[in-house]
Amino acid sequence: LVGFFQYLDHLRYPDKFLEEIFNQYNAAAVILDGVDEPVYIQHSTGWTLASLQFVANRYNKVVHTDFDLIIPSGNRLYLFTDKAI
Repeated sequence: LVGFFQYLDHLRYPDKFLEEIFNQYNAAAVILDGVDEPVYIQHSTGWTLASLQFVANRYNKVVHTDFDLIIPSGNRLYLFTDKAI
């Protein structure tokens, strides 16, 4: 498992980073701003649940979104795992 906090949305080429991550790790915990928040100027990308599901499908992962305790912080936790888990 690897985790990254408020990082993915700062990458200009997140697909290259994600490919490297999923080649090396079976699971990834990703914390991002809530999808209902605007994309701030320092961010290169914005992530919706649909785009995260696209990532999961591309790398044969399941994205888990049921981490409600983090919501009051304005962040969201997304956990990508192998489909067998």
